[in-house]
Amino acid sequence: MNDITSGIIYCLFALCLIAIFDAIIPDKLCHIPTVGPSGRISSYLGALRYVFWSREMLVEGYRKHKGGIFKVAEFGYGWRVMVTSKSHIEEIRLGDDVLSASDANNFIVEGDYTMPGVHEHQIHAPIVLSHLGRDVDLDRIIPAVYDEIVEGFNQLVASSHEWKASAVAHLSEQLLCRVTNRTFVGLPLCRNPEFTRTVTDLSSATVLVSLTFKFTPEFLKPLFFRVFHSKFRSSASRGAALLHPVVEHRTQTNHCSTLEEAEKLEKPNDVLQWTMDALNGAFETLATQVLSLTFPAMHGPSTTFSHALYHLAADPTYVKVLRQEAHEVTQREGLTKSALRQMYMLDSFLKETLRKHSPILASMLRMAKKDFMFSDGTFIPKGTMVSVASDAIHHDEGFYSDPEVFNPWRFSDDGTNKIKDVTATSTEFLIFGHGRHACPGRFFAFTELKLMLIHLVLNYDVILADSLIGSPSPDIWLNGVNFPNPRVQVLFRKVQVPG
Repeated sequence: MNDITSGIIYCLFALCLIAIFDAIIPDKLCHIPTVGPSGRISSYLGALRYVFWSREMLVEGYRKHKGGIFKVAEFGYGWRVMVTSKSHIEEIRLGDDVLSASDANNFIVEGDYTMPGVHEHQIHAPIVLSHLGRDVDLDRIIPAVYDEIVEGFNQLVASSHEWKASAVAHLSEQLLCRVTNRTFVGLPLCRNPEFTRTVTDLSSATVLVSLTFKFTPEFLKPLFFRVFHSKFRSSASRGAALLHPVVEHRTQTNHCSTLEEAEKLEKPNDVLQWTMDALNGAFETLATQVLSLTFPAMHGPSTTFSHALYHLAADPTYVKVLRQEAHEVTQREGLTKSALRQMYMLDSFLKETLRKHSPILASMLRMAKKDFMFSDGTFIPKGTMVSVASDAIHHDEGFYSDPEVFNPWRFSDDGTNKIKDVTATSTEFLIFGHGRHACPGRFFAFTELKLMLIHLVLNYDVILADSLIGSPSPDIWLNGVNFPNPRVQVLFRKVQVPG
């Protein structure tokens, strides 16, 4: 029996069991309008439709119920409730004791299997905010990040003045893996080909586990994890094995016998070291914490860089504008946090890329920890998943003129209007969520992305491969998640310096 056949049997068997269990549980959300079939059995057709046409379904729901609430069927969730109004968004920002972001995030990535112990320790957000947050001096990590960007481009992109083709999605994944791991585990491990391959394998395996487990009854997950997800387990074990000697070396090097020695000690400035300092515990827990953080740190930024690269290649005039701005600012300021904040055209370009190509269709995912009622009287029972139809909001003509058009300077007003930067959140721009649980890693992620794009426009010309000119948007939506089209290719060449 081949993998495809066994996978089909797996899904059909799991769906039958889910249908049986759901049939005996009363529907407590029948009062909320539905997009798609609303029957207990027919809703599975709606869930199947959501897998492949999630964007169309949420657009339909938003148009019919704008300002209100609707629900869609989704495998693994049962029903997912979508809110659309500013008041609902503000209410979702209630404390974790009512609508929990951490419980929802753990559920969506099947954290009990893919990130064991991470949900219990809850150290990721404090570490990221303390060392990579808004108020942190990112100038201390920018030189290392940019060094890795240069090294990555030298190895992965054209090194001559001849055009060279690259697959956008694969290139973005490889670059982000290297650059992110420079800040996560430092040199030389971040450049170890086996570690790079392991981290990318682990990221894709995490996606596979989280997707397939949405079709799987809870009591079967331990068995199916052992039987069907050996790639995830082997990648996690391989990653831990590669981390182990680095941790051992640092533990020995960081050992100080006196207070004076401790004060003089210069520890590595990376996520691995910060996690070692925070946990001071078993290696298995440490390895899981560090490796699990690579998934969210890579997937969203990699998707965004892929789409940014696509638009730069589709219209080379964008490169000229960004190149001029980058040249002027870096000549005056160098590569600093202050310089990045002064690149308003780049900020607008990235923000528009995110608006047009959201990494996910629905943000601010929350799980109701107890029964809850919105101020408009809509009842949300315990255990319900609630989120915001954010991509539909980002394409609302009431908030954005010509929302289906990619306008790279939409947020810059030719650089004279110094609006909030790309990391700012609001009820109309919800890529990172909004409020106290907005993505804590967004400041570092967009420092990376800006530095990558600066290096790109200053050193390379880029165009779409001939076969893609006039092609549709490169998004592939699967169950509400945006995956860059792996077939999209661009051509690079080094910038011709006037002689």
